[in-house]
Amino acid sequence: MRQLELLLSPETHPPARRRAAEARCHVVDGGEVIAYLLKRSDRRSIGLTVDLDGLHVAAPRRAPLGAIEAFILANRKWVLRKMREWTRYRETLPRPWRIGDPLPFVGAPLATRFAPALRGARRAEGVLEVGPLPPTAVVDWLKAEALPLFAARAAHHAARLGVGMPSLGLSNAETRWGTCTESGRVTLNWKLVHFRLEVIDYVVVHELAHLIELNHSQRFWDIVAAALPDHAAAKKELRTGLRHLPAL
Repeated sequence: MRQLELLLSPETHPPARRRAAEARCHVVDGGEVIAYLLKRSDRRSIGLTVDLDGLHVAAPRRAPLGAIEAFILANRKWVLRKMREWTRYRETLPRPWRIGDPLPFVGAPLATRFAPALRGARRAEGVLEVGPLPPTAVVDWLKAEALPLFAARAAHHAARLGVGMPSLGLSNAETRWGTCTESGRVTLNWKLVHFRLEVIDYVVVHELAHLIELNHSQRFWDIVAAALPDHAAAKKELRTGLRHLPAL
């Protein structure tokens, strides 16, 4: 039986329950080695899970290793297919950003260099100098640059839309580029600062339009289109560009 499991925190288990034993193992399928992490517990059946870290096998404490390996091999087509899928996904992930790598800033690459005596980060002569504590210093610098830039664009478009300048803040949201509350507070994701100005403007206008229509009705989209006729291109760039952002 293949099984996906949500692992509970230790606090949810009875105090007397023993911790699951873990071991790194492998099984040979023809000439191919399938590595896996084996976790034994008080469960009654064997379960297989494949994720970014590879194959995980959950098994009863007394299950013979031969029976576990036979179960893996009986499901090897599914296991290998899932492992290939995760390998392809891993290849799409951005590698961690390093000092010396260009940093996308308002749609253009910003050169970076190491400055060992510097605390934090600063821009000098068109280069971002970074001290010994990235990526925190880089994120702090980007946020400091983002807020006044977003505020300037919000003021510009608020005047065009005939709405008041909202209270503006930054977010670290994983799934949202911006939000607008009924009270009129607009929050923008600081990572927008990586994108060109037209894309930033799209998100700003999108949220400001909610000050008029707090929904996604046709009237809302008409307001966005009137302010930014080419907003569809910016919206598409926002989606496709997400996967190319630096992993800070």
